Amino acid sequence: MFFYLDRPLVEGARIEITMTFPPHMTLTDSVRMRFVARVVRVDSPLPASRIGVAAVIEKIEEYAFLQPGPTDSSSEGRTQ
Repeated sequence: MFFYLDRPLVEGARIEITMTFPPHMTLTDSVRMRFVARVVRVDSPLPASRIGVAAVIEKIEEYAFLQPGPTDSSSEGRTQ
């Protein structure tokens, strides 16, 4: 996956990403998912000071489907 940040990351860094998949992708309600990825490329800042980052999911076992509602740790269901 590729995304933009306002601060640099180091290639090889492990990062935690939370994404929301919309209903047209899930064919049901929106689904929030959290997983661990590894940074594989960092692009130089663009004129708008955004830094492009490419990352790959490292381990599919390290993810969580998040319940709707508050984002505290009591609302998540970890899957391994």
